[in-house]
Amino acid sequence: MQFTRATRIKKAGTRKKQRGGSASQPDIYIVYFAYLDIGNQNWDSSRAKNLILAQLKELNDTGLADAAKSIDIVITAPKKSNFNNSSVLKLDKATRNIKSLSDAIKKKVVIHGERGNSFEYAGLRKVWDIAKSIYDTDPSKSDKSVILYFHSKGMSNGNKKNVKTPENTMLTDMVVKPWKEIVDRFASEPKLNKAGHSAPKDGGWIWYNFWWVRASYIYGPTTRCPRPILTDRRHYYEDWLGRRVPTNDTTNSENNKELGTQSNTSDCLSLCQEGPAGKLGLGLHPAFDTCPIPVSSAPV
Repeated sequence: MQFTRATRIKKAGTRKKQRGGSASQPDIYIVYFAYLDIGNQNWDSSRAKNLILAQLKELNDTGLADAAKSIDIVITAPKKSNFNNSSVLKLDKATRNIKSLSDAIKKKVVIHGERGNSFEYAGLRKVWDIAKSIYDTDPSKSDKSVILYFHSKGMSNGNKKNVKTPENTMLTDMVVKPWKEIVDRFASEPKLNKAGHSAPKDGGWIWYNFWWVRASYIYGPTTRCPRPILTDRRHYYEDWLGRRVPTNDTTNSENNKELGTQSNTSDCLSLCQEGPAGKLGLGLHPAFDTCPIPVSSAPV
């Protein structure tokens, strides 16, 4: 069966009706992580600048920037790069460029600059800090808050002929642009905790690290994700989302070990399977399995 946009909307609407009507829309928080691999390029003419501005412009054009309560942008770069040799000046330029995109972004964006390549640690740590802050401030809002995490996919790897790589465009079309339908699904589906391109068949994380997550999953009353750690194992920052520890466990604040038991796919929504209206718990491996929904059919 081919799933069109109309099919998915109809199915989503059916689910809402079966559950007794639509629920209030969750609060939206956004964390965008960018690794500035610009080498000796000047910031003003760099692909890094154009990629970051293109991705943030999409937040604005889709209405997501207006809908979000906050937008945190985490920028890191190699210690020896041109960015860090004059980091204050470059960060100031980046900040002005980003905030000039729209009033919504200007009012909501907070930019965090970091030195050194620590993979996606700084971005995920910001996600964890936001979720913990929501819980500490008002635990009742954790279930009613969702966080979008995405990053500068293709900044260092992949085909750099264009500003955005095909993978980056595909993930944006599938995970970011249909944000209204995805957020509505979180509102109507209490069991949904994570949504993205696809979950693996044997873990509770999301491929490619473009995902939506319920804040109470990251930090909840009984279980949470462990606080992210600094490690040279880059894939830790992908499987981190599936790791669970008791909320009262303080072990990982005392050492730098990988902690947590890997969860399963039961609370994951693989958007490439059936879109925002799909059923939970479906998993695949992008390298070996084909997504039923082609990129051109992703919701817009």
